[in-house]
Amino acid sequence: MINEVALPETEQEKGEFAYLRFLVRNGPPDLISNVHASALALEFEGRMIPLILSDGNPADATVCSIQAHYVESPGSQLAQLDNQFYAAVARPFLGLLRCVIQSGGLGRVLYLNDWLMTTNPELRLNANQVKEIARFLTSKFPDRAIVIRSINKLTRAKLQRALQKNGFNMVRSRRIYIFDPSRSDFRRKQNLRRDIRLLGEWPGTIRKAPLDEHGIQRVAGLYRRLYLQKYSSGNPDLTTQFFRTVLNEGLFELRCLELDGEILAFTAWKTERESMLGTLVGYDLGRPQEMGLLRLAFALDFSESLDRKVPYHVSSGNGYFKRLRGAVSATEYDAVFSRHLSRKKRGFWKLFRVLMSLAEKSEGERIDFKRAPRPG
Repeated sequence: MINEVALPETEQEKGEFAYLRFLVRNGPPDLISNVHASALALEFEGRMIPLILSDGNPADATVCSIQAHYVESPGSQLAQLDNQFYAAVARPFLGLLRCVIQSGGLGRVLYLNDWLMTTNPELRLNANQVKEIARFLTSKFPDRAIVIRSINKLTRAKLQRALQKNGFNMVRSRRIYIFDPSRSDFRRKQNLRRDIRLLGEWPGTIRKAPLDEHGIQRVAGLYRRLYLQKYSSGNPDLTTQFFRTVLNEGLFELRCLELDGEILAFTAWKTERESMLGTLVGYDLGRPQEMGLLRLAFALDFSESLDRKVPYHVSSGNGYFKRLRGAVSATEYDAVFSRHLSRKKRGFWKLFRVLMSLAEKSEGERIDFKRAPRPG
């Protein structure tokens, strides 16, 4: 099916095509080693839309496993919370979620438009197109719920309304942060002004893609040491081939902070029509904290958002840091279509949705994990 799509024209479209072609032909593990689901491509009105068939392996990365995202990853981060009373309350709640997921078989899903990124690109569909795709997919995969990740009311309200009109239910997924130059009172944010000023004083160079093989290896290593070794093994374990594909094929834009010929920090984002999706960041953990490499990496993103006058999706985690720089919080949802499933499984999905709604109400703005910003 992937061969039936006309070759793209723009650099961005070429990058998307190259990534999806590699994903489908070679399989997810070649790009993300802790993803063992299957990948397909749906051709719809001249577009390729990635499909991920997941059986809910809890050892998989959070980008393609219900249990990993909702239970295992949050559970591994409880020790990093300042509020240990909340952690003590959260542990039995996570145990309840695990029981519901396993008893209801909720891990067996079909992810629609899952690029295996923590924040997926937007799926631009109207209500009639959603209806057509849902009808087709439920006929092909009658025993799987359809899940569309990365839905929020701030930047994807039209899609959310189209999905809800066709019977998709919104399941609270995580708290994200959006920096919008047209809304945020960023000019009064001293931290952002300071970071951008320090970026202007960077003594080295700011490098863009493409990178040679040494640069690819360096960027991949910075990412893994931050997200996998320091923080959580549930984060996507992005391979060197992943970085080679997304950076040098044009899917992501890249900025590197280089000093004396060595990359010390990097950030990469995907450009949408009217927004930027923050996807990857990394920095040299062995350098002195006083260098402020993480702040400078984020300053590259924020300054690009300001220059382009487009919203910047800053992903989740480190909420206090991001709010100090003008980002606002929003709830991100998984849109779940389950009306074609058995009554029993629909009941488990309803229970799961209610439990996550209760978690959202109790969370508020109080909880801030002490961890790296989630990639994407």
